[in-house]
Amino acid sequence: MENNERIAYICRFCERKFSSSQRLQTHLLKLKPCHITLMQQPNKIINEEKRIVLVDEKIDENVIDYNTEDTFVEQTHKLISYKCPKLYKTSKNNNECPYCHNIFTNKYTVNAHIQVCKDHIKYVNETENSIHNHIEKMNMLLQQYQNRVITLSREKTSLVKQAIIDSNRKTDIIAEQTKVQEKVIDALTYLQQNHRETPRFELPLNFQLSDEEIERHIKMGFPAATLAIFLTIFKNEKQISDIPIWCLDPSRDKFAIKRDGWETEIGGKQIMKTMEPIHDMFMKYVIKQYQSYLLNNRIHEFNELQLEILKAYDDKVKKDFIKVTGNEFNISKLLGTN
Repeated sequence: MENNERIAYICRFCERKFSSSQRLQTHLLKLKPCHITLMQQPNKIINEEKRIVLVDEKIDENVIDYNTEDTFVEQTHKLISYKCPKLYKTSKNNNECPYCHNIFTNKYTVNAHIQVCKDHIKYVNETENSIHNHIEKMNMLLQQYQNRVITLSREKTSLVKQAIIDSNRKTDIIAEQTKVQEKVIDALTYLQQNHRETPRFELPLNFQLSDEEIERHIKMGFPAATLAIFLTIFKNEKQISDIPIWCLDPSRDKFAIKRDGWETEIGGKQIMKTMEPIHDMFMKYVIKQYQSYLLNNRIHEFNELQLEILKAYDDKVKKDFIKVTGNEFNISKLLGTN
């Protein structure tokens, strides 16, 4: 008998003893158990779980979308850290109802009372509602995660497609640049072989502009004035074989310039250096006109004239000049190609 008592399995509600765990389990699963909390309720939790349907490409627009990642993570952590309340309570005093706290003569009377205790029924209902509300929130959160997965999947697909397009475009650009480079090499070779006697690229000796010419060019503005003078010196009324500068690649401002031989230069620095004396002629003209403007009380007009000349030294105007020069001296005009 002592051995049986030592291995007895006791019901925590009615304290009845059983000789095996199977018999205790059968006791707890009876249709009319010893405690109301052991009564089997409709399994709403399972039903709620079955309601969730995983989708592949359909986003539920009714699901709340949190604007920031921090808010989303905070909401997730809040739901995951939820502690599910117990459906039953215990009391240190076996003769006391743990819900309404009334005292009874013995524990069996307490068990009978709990089955009809209004406070107990209210507690159970509130607890079940709390659990079901939490499940609904979890379902909404799960749906939101599904929406995010779908959205990210679509974004990934879009990025992959764009990456493929960019890769193909890059390949086409490299191929086009290769063709341009081949044309540049062919054009330079052509100049080296067929235009050996072309004069050097430099200003004519003792080149000067009259005051009338300077005034006329100033009215044209810059870089138009610089370009007009440049064309007059190096292109207009010249034979093709006498032109000492050609643009091999307008997109890169790459020029072939004749010195001792044909040399390549990118950026047009040699061109601007060659044109510096021309710009200095304009500035000297302005300085020479100062006294005349001052005596006639036209100092305001003089300042405007000076500002107009200073534009020739502006970096942006210089770049524009190089661009239009590249178009005017494009090597394709010499070779008759596009």
